[in-house]
Amino acid sequence: MFKSRLKGAPVLNVVAGQNASFTHDPGPRIHALILYATATKTAQTTGFTSLTLSDVLGLLVGKVNTNPKRQHTAQELNEIQSAYANDLTAQKFDRVDNNFAAVADVVTASGAANNNVAGGTTARSTTWVLVVNLSEPYRDSYSARASFAWPTSWVDPVSQAVIGTANVQWDIAIPNTSTAGLTAANFSTTFAAGNQLITGYTVRAEIVTDQGTGPLSATGTPLMPVTHFYRQSESYNNTSPVVRKWPFLGQLSQTSIFSPNGSGDDVTFIQILLNSKYIVNTNKQGNDLVNLSYGWNAGHAQTTAGDVTGTNWPAADVVHIAFDFDDNPLSWVGFDGSVPLEYDLGLAQVTAATKNLVFIHQVWRNALQS
Repeated sequence: MFKSRLKGAPVLNVVAGQNASFTHDPGPRIHALILYATATKTAQTTGFTSLTLSDVLGLLVGKVNTNPKRQHTAQELNEIQSAYANDLTAQKFDRVDNNFAAVADVVTASGAANNNVAGGTTARSTTWVLVVNLSEPYRDSYSARASFAWPTSWVDPVSQAVIGTANVQWDIAIPNTSTAGLTAANFSTTFAAGNQLITGYTVRAEIVTDQGTGPLSATGTPLMPVTHFYRQSESYNNTSPVVRKWPFLGQLSQTSIFSPNGSGDDVTFIQILLNSKYIVNTNKQGNDLVNLSYGWNAGHAQTTAGDVTGTNWPAADVVHIAFDFDDNPLSWVGFDGSVPLEYDLGLAQVTAATKNLVFIHQVWRNALQS
């Protein structure tokens, strides 16, 4: 089916430290949301680095009829998508504005304009492009990929009259990663070595859609079977954390577990029990090799260092536990809460200042249900 790629409605309230918002027009089936996020970073010229993805986009919350259905940071999503394929990775464009017109760096020598910081300052505009895939382009067939897209309308099969619509909205957290207390107004008197000032936040959206409509139940009720992303934080104080409480019900296709970035508190061993029976009992290396055997991104999975902090986790700091190696959601791990589901993890060490694991669960279920 032909897919349109069009400019979306304006992204509202793009303010550092606040949530911006974007709303899809109901009717089309949504395959992807493309976010273009731009800001300008001013910092000491010596050792200057460009903005990272997490400087311009934070937590993304996708809602259906105001109810959250996807929660992940831009950085977490980029890590998950990059693990599937390199061409799903967010892209950075330096020295351009939000429409990709050239913007030269502004280099200012040390002086009154930058509080006489040695070496002076550089200001650089950077645009990040992140594709939030709702249909799943890493699926084996075009029909499977399309089947995971998000419908927003339903029609009677006989009359072809529209019998239901859904509203899809996004809350988009705009980070505030400027040095605390530093503003454009006090920059010339307050700026110091190691500081940064982020200004000029701009976010716009494009959408990829087609004219597909949603399925109906046997009784004619609209259904919206899509992949949800549930974000769960769990604290730990030893190398053997156990988790038994879950924020979801449905068909579980994958859990990604993020350790504190760069801490070394990495997941090294995974045991998962469903109804007290092992369904996973392996180390991280074995888990990753299974993923690779099914065509995951070898270059990314085998990387242990070098990813830019704030863009991706180094591979050692995240483990992706996949239960889905076909395109049939009914073959995944069904969890309805009637039997226990338990994750027993082994960590390499316990040294992070903030001891918190972030779980991102991908779960297929009807988004029109609470």
